[in-house]
Amino acid sequence: MEQGGWVMWPLLVMSVVSLTLSFERLLFWMTTNRPGRARWVITLCDLFRAGNRDGVQSAIRGDSSVYARAAASIQTRGASEAAIVESIESVRPSIERFGAMQSTIITAAPLLGILGTVTGIIQSFSLLSDGVSERVTDPSLVAGGVAEALITTAFGMVVAIMALIPYSIYRAMSDRCFGRLEVIAAAAEQGAAESASHATTANKRAEPQRITVAN
Repeated sequence: MEQGGWVMWPLLVMSVVSLTLSFERLLFWMTTNRPGRARWVITLCDLFRAGNRDGVQSAIRGDSSVYARAAASIQTRGASEAAIVESIESVRPSIERFGAMQSTIITAAPLLGILGTVTGIIQSFSLLSDGVSERVTDPSLVAGGVAEALITTAFGMVVAIMALIPYSIYRAMSDRCFGRLEVIAAAAEQGAAESASHATTANKRAEPQRITVAN
């Protein structure tokens, strides 16, 4: 930390924040995509298509995942297109939580490393500037600035890579999660359409038939 200069401190803070956010997202996705989740989503879709509201309510009871929350929202708001969009968007913040901060760390860490490189080179050349070069008898004085330049660059890249790998994995999980939510929404919409169609057919059958008597 001393050899890298002041740039190392914000990089250290970024590394701690990145690891904390990655661990939080790991816990979230382990709960969201726990073993058996794919089969549970298929079962939930079948219940929606069948129009089994009680079955859907039983399936999501005690489940705090984004899938269950979206399904509960669809149950409450209905299966219209606007209600489905609203239900999916209501869980988007939970799915994409801390994504912007991780993306910022991935971008800012290498830039801070480059900044440390520049300050280190400036420090080295300042010792060789006019009027000061006579005092430079120890090469380690110049080497200190070069070391600062290299250390900050390396540490900035390490922090960015540490943030990039989990960020990419969690982005893929987010895409899969949104895909499953769209499948659930499509199943709910299909079930609502079929229920409305059956209700219309039943009403037509229940209407009294008019008998025309010829004169």
